[in-house]
Amino acid sequence: MPTLTILGSGSSYGVPAPGCTCLVCRQGFQPNSKQYRTRSSVLIENQGKNLLIDLSPDFREQALKNNISCVDACLITHGHADSIMGLQDLRSYSQEKEIPVFASPETIQGIQKMFYYMFDAKKNAHISRITLHEFSKPFSLHGLKIAPIEVIHPPLSTAGFRIQDLAHIPDIKTLSEKSKPLLEGIKTLIVGATGDESYYSHQSIFEAIALARELKAEKTFFTHIGHRIDHIKPALPSGMQLAFDGLKIEF
Repeated sequence: MPTLTILGSGSSYGVPAPGCTCLVCRQGFQPNSKQYRTRSSVLIENQGKNLLIDLSPDFREQALKNNISCVDACLITHGHADSIMGLQDLRSYSQEKEIPVFASPETIQGIQKMFYYMFDAKKNAHISRITLHEFSKPFSLHGLKIAPIEVIHPPLSTAGFRIQDLAHIPDIKTLSEKSKPLLEGIKTLIVGATGDESYYSHQSIFEAIALARELKAEKTFFTHIGHRIDHIKPALPSGMQLAFDGLKIEF
């Protein structure tokens, strides 16, 4: 049975947010606090292989904390910094083998521009063994059936992923109507719930609850959480909970 570990459950600022002295951020400094949230990323283990979704700026910390000894492949949701800035930390894993990274064509262009020194032989004599692959249709990887899901995250589209009967959609304002049928029958939903108020590019916790009810997943975990969401106080519907760094989910 595949196992998913929430490496990071925070929004693009992380929690505590730099310069903030709110109660949630102060609590995030306490030992083993669930209010401490690194940027959003997950690890999926299946058939002895490790698959990552997103490589946040906190990936080095996440990898060390979770004893990630190897990486076999990566999926990237979009080209914002909180999803790709850990890419260069893959280099220590790619010394002896090639690591494929799957992303949309738009995201690949952004990666190549940001990390030109890893992919352009004219500008670096030591090119990374990380390879970039476009996705557009469902594909299989290390025994897992993976379907990219188009997600609206203004000002750009991003990807979520259906993997078997689990869906992981961290950066989201809403789903396109054509994406919803691809999520029929999911049992586990991991979805972004960034704040307590609606925002032009991200769901609020209340919008996330409404989407979870619409998709009818058996279990829902809210992720990509900002410092305006208090882990200690949520009153959530049955079957729904806030994710936290280190949470493990079998699916």
